[in-house]
Amino acid sequence: MNRKTWMTLVGLVVVLSMLLSACAQPTPAPAPATSAPAKAPEPTKAPEPTKAPEPTKAPEPTKAPEPTKAPEPTKAPAGPARGGTMTAAFDQGPGGFPERFDAWNATAGYYWFDMYLAKLVTYSDTSLTKFTGDLAESWEISPDGKVYTFKLRKGLKWHDGTPFTADDVKFTLDTVAIPGVSTFAAKLSTVKGYQDVKDGKATSLAGVEVVDTYTVKITHDNANAGFLDGLAFIYIMPKAAMKDIPVKEIANNPWWSTKVVGLGPFKWSKYEKGQYVELVRFDDYWRGAPLLDKLVNRYFPEAGTAVLALQKGEIDFTYVTADEMLKLKSDPKITIIPGPSWVNLSIYFNKSLPVFQDKRVRQAFMYAIDRETIRKALWKETAQVVNCNYRLEAYVPKDINPYPYDPKKAKELLDAAKFDYSKEYQLLTYYGDQLTKDILAAVQQNLADVGIKITPRYVDTPTFVSEFYNKEPKWTLIYAGSGNGPDPDVHRNIFTTAATWPAGNNAHFYSNPEVDKAFAAGLAEMDPAKRPALYQTVCRLLNEDLPWAFLWESIRYGATTGRIGNFVYTPSPGGGRYYSAVETWYVKK
Repeated sequence: MNRKTWMTLVGLVVVLSMLLSACAQPTPAPAPATSAPAKAPEPTKAPEPTKAPEPTKAPEPTKAPEPTKAPEPTKAPAGPARGGTMTAAFDQGPGGFPERFDAWNATAGYYWFDMYLAKLVTYSDTSLTKFTGDLAESWEISPDGKVYTFKLRKGLKWHDGTPFTADDVKFTLDTVAIPGVSTFAAKLSTVKGYQDVKDGKATSLAGVEVVDTYTVKITHDNANAGFLDGLAFIYIMPKAAMKDIPVKEIANNPWWSTKVVGLGPFKWSKYEKGQYVELVRFDDYWRGAPLLDKLVNRYFPEAGTAVLALQKGEIDFTYVTADEMLKLKSDPKITIIPGPSWVNLSIYFNKSLPVFQDKRVRQAFMYAIDRETIRKALWKETAQVVNCNYRLEAYVPKDINPYPYDPKKAKELLDAAKFDYSKEYQLLTYYGDQLTKDILAAVQQNLADVGIKITPRYVDTPTFVSEFYNKEPKWTLIYAGSGNGPDPDVHRNIFTTAATWPAGNNAHFYSNPEVDKAFAAGLAEMDPAKRPALYQTVCRLLNEDLPWAFLWESIRYGATTGRIGNFVYTPSPGGGRYYSAVETWYVKK
């Protein structure tokens, strides 16, 4: 199909989209918005933290050796009454992890997990630029970046009444490091003794030391500038409640959905498969007992049904797609909450197949897809084109290949690689919304124009996970999203050899020694001013080698009825990883 015919096709899609959205205009791409919570008391001031970067610059790590103080417990705001239930579709959309409760293997769903579980540290707010303590009251980092010492909060109790101690932290980190237990193991790869645990020579990390009941010291073989970001993924779990579960049975064990206990503001109450999970207020929560009595997370297997429930007032919040946002934004009863997704949308290649081992074939995909026209016509400019795994300008060198739309160049590369034009390839995805289907139809046509035949296959998230995370990949091509921020080290768990599944999220089995070396250099650099240049090397290498065909990063949206006061949300990577002040949410009268 020539470009004129292609533009005619895009025009027809746009007309149909405009009719369906009643000629609504797209919402501009603003910064994340949240409902304004009642102002909590000022926290106890800590030593001055590292200055937060501008939105397009690399976040700066907490500097050693000054300890970072966590805020004082949040007090109930004046005015709102205690009581009531919030019902929401917390796991709807790509930021959710519906009905998979193993938080040590979560690829998303952090927003919901944060309602009843807890970590040592998290991001302080939706800007994702500063850290705050959760279970850790404060921490110190040695000048060489190798030793992290955490002071834990005293007097905390698990939901079952068991005291929280440093033993729980050591148990968690030791267990997460064991191969097959958690996809977050690679985030501990610099901790002393990690390799011995990985090789089966030890069952605990030599570098994790319980100093006393409320102090944990973690020693690394090398400096680790991204360690706090890594810990913001790892939920601390109770040793007493989990110690008798066989290690090989922890992942996806029924315990996570039947007997789970945490340290979050709400505690597990009830799970009705395929319908909902109910949490109830935890009165002993360290920041103060939540105002709400209950949180209910409803499941909606059919796309779009959560939006209907929101419009009917049956739920208070849900994730919405860009096309759903266009339909809802004129509804006075609905409030749209936009924010950067921090998610890189790409096509993954199964490089165990000979056809995708040739870099020229992977590069042909980039030249063949008219990413800019799709961004304007279908995304309606609520997304931006990306050319490597990073979006932030600080990590993207100006001299990388922008891969402009060039079907002639794509065809030349395919011919040079002796591509077999007779074969057809399946494109697996868990995105089932209409916008994605329109986008992939355009991608399918772009690729067909140069002789590449693909057929999209839409599946639910559990099916996708079972086929993607597999020692013998059951897929050919994948269209998926991957969180790319806010710390650039986050992709070490995706693109490095050491993070090959099940040790990490590198389930596409990519291996490039140069990329491994570049990530290691960035991780070991404790000077925040020097880190961006090192991660530009990562970007440059991946832009050339293309383990994925990098496409777009979009704006994402949440929607609420406004019935819940003090509500805090932004569509950050994985749907959470920041302090949402859920204990202050309340039902408006």
